[in-house]
Amino acid sequence: MEGLFTPAMAINFRRRSSLSPRWRVIRAKMTPGLPYHRFSGLLVSQGMRSPNLCRAGRRPKQAASTPAHRSTNRAPPTNSSPSANILKVGTNIPSAEIQDHVIRITASPGFTNAVRLRELLQYTVGEAIGGRGTSLKESVLGVAIFGRKPGYDSETNSIVRVEFARLRKKLEQYYESEGATETLRIVFPKGSYAPEFVRPDRAAETAFAGSVVVLPFTCLGNDPDDECFADGLTDELITALTRVPALKVVARTSSFTFKGRMDDIRGIGATLHVDTAIEGSLRRQNDQLRIHVQLVNVLDGCHIWAGKYERRLTGVFQLQEEIATAIVAALKMEAPRHRAAARAVDPEAHALYLRGRFWWHHWNPEALRKAAGFFQQAIDQDPMCAGAYSGLADCLFLQGFYGYGRPRDVMPRAQAYAQKALEIDPLLGEVHCSLALLENAWGWNSQQCGIQFRRCLELNPNYAMALAKYATSCLTPLGRFDEAIVWLRRALVLDPLSPLVQADFAINSAFRGLDEEFEQEAARVLEREPAMVKLYLFQTKSRGVLGNWRGAVEAAESAMRHMPEDPFTLSYAASAYARSGNAARAAELRGKLDFLAQIRYVPYATLAYAHEAPGSEESFFRFMEQGIAEREPLTRVLRAVRRFSPIASEPRFDMLLEKVGLSDQQVAQVTAIDLAG
Repeated sequence: MEGLFTPAMAINFRRRSSLSPRWRVIRAKMTPGLPYHRFSGLLVSQGMRSPNLCRAGRRPKQAASTPAHRSTNRAPPTNSSPSANILKVGTNIPSAEIQDHVIRITASPGFTNAVRLRELLQYTVGEAIGGRGTSLKESVLGVAIFGRKPGYDSETNSIVRVEFARLRKKLEQYYESEGATETLRIVFPKGSYAPEFVRPDRAAETAFAGSVVVLPFTCLGNDPDDECFADGLTDELITALTRVPALKVVARTSSFTFKGRMDDIRGIGATLHVDTAIEGSLRRQNDQLRIHVQLVNVLDGCHIWAGKYERRLTGVFQLQEEIATAIVAALKMEAPRHRAAARAVDPEAHALYLRGRFWWHHWNPEALRKAAGFFQQAIDQDPMCAGAYSGLADCLFLQGFYGYGRPRDVMPRAQAYAQKALEIDPLLGEVHCSLALLENAWGWNSQQCGIQFRRCLELNPNYAMALAKYATSCLTPLGRFDEAIVWLRRALVLDPLSPLVQADFAINSAFRGLDEEFEQEAARVLEREPAMVKLYLFQTKSRGVLGNWRGAVEAAESAMRHMPEDPFTLSYAASAYARSGNAARAAELRGKLDFLAQIRYVPYATLAYAHEAPGSEESFFRFMEQGIAEREPLTRVLRAVRRFSPIASEPRFDMLLEKVGLSDQQVAQVTAIDLAG
């Protein structure tokens, strides 16, 4: 392992440099961070002996080779210093890898509310990548980051030194917790403000770093309902593990990407950035359940722990908690947060609930109707089935949100079912996420929306959906796009393969005016998920802002190929054609919307957006007023999308914002919510 020429060594040798011309030549070429072998070469080039030790700083001894640890429940010993086990490699690390690494750091919980530290890290890393690391002086940072006037007295004003101490501590905490599996480290040597980028010495690290993916369980029976049961058990085990604060648990969407596939476990670990995976199989026979579970180290494919369970179906909840507790114990981590004692389950009601969740995850109108039917049957069978009330609330919310039902008919019912679920099980974290979404879309109360998200994440710290929805349903309507992107990054850490979160991440760039970045990110998502229609819809807006109406129309046509009868799609397409100058095509699409409105509920807000073009202002405001009267969720995006609107400068637009609780004054009154509690 190659050492570096440290600041302490530099001070010592600079003192010597005054003694002879040869030392002065060396001084001119040496810098802190110089690889030791290059420093030694400088000595030899001047006819001097290369010393083994330096009085002010010794060369690190070669670390003894460490045998690879087998996958057992015991982790190898670790060095108490978080930066002691690093392999320093200089600056040959790709800048893109460093930038991605910084994104993950700044999206972590420790940096979420530390705005100044995020700026400090991003600025110093950017300067170092750009080859300007030597310019990172205290006086420069005071002006660039902390707003001090040029020439300020850095001796008496210690803000840079104080904040850098905080930054170093935050980085240490990150690498000791959720960043323990990172293959890169950012280190600020003592006395320097220029970062070093180093590789960790894997041989000296612990075998497990608190990250796991629960792969979909396989069902060994022939009953078609067994697949629903296996998926449901996987879901509930993921939920149980998300209650462990220090454990990174990959979300369902990314986990189920591997359903039915025979991928190598090492490749799965590398794709999802986890150290361990849970695999399992189950067999149902009458009211008996047999489950095999194993915890695997993805680095070498060896088993860490395995268990076999045989239970009656009435004890399935207790079984899930038992498996989760055993896995956490095998990982030598803190036990899951306290849960109320699990009650006996009605097997038939539980089976109906799992079938409901199976269909709910398909997220289309027909699937939502099927899911709602199964949840209602589960409630009829067992009126104390909290999960079924929660699921029914989610179905009704989505029907109202996407215009499959009239909001006034479905949203109050969704709220009532969510509250009933909480009465039965106050620790059901996902219900608080449902209530948060309702507070934004139906209650129009951003403050309560944030409070509900906070309670959800107190109960389920690793609930990726809550992290993403906090960004899109609480911060984005307020126009707080820079904050929203931080939470979307956190969601992607837990759910890296989710096309929905990836799409929301791309759309955030459009909201922030980063149209070129949005196009690049949208293209990456659409390459994998060509039916992600909402990206095409935002392409119509983003390209229109740039005057690329031909591109906007192309995006509209792409959206209509996938969802030709969808009111949202027809609305955005009509607006694109109207603003591109094709009035005939715009009128044709508006006619389709009018026809649909005669046979089913079509949100007034979609009719308004179809008329969002010069010359159609009166129709836009008339329909939007009707949408507000119906309390349609789509009216709550008015503030977020106003950069795309040709009529946002009208005073009447500001009046609309006030009616939906999103005027400048109303937004300013929404206090920041500390999701850490």
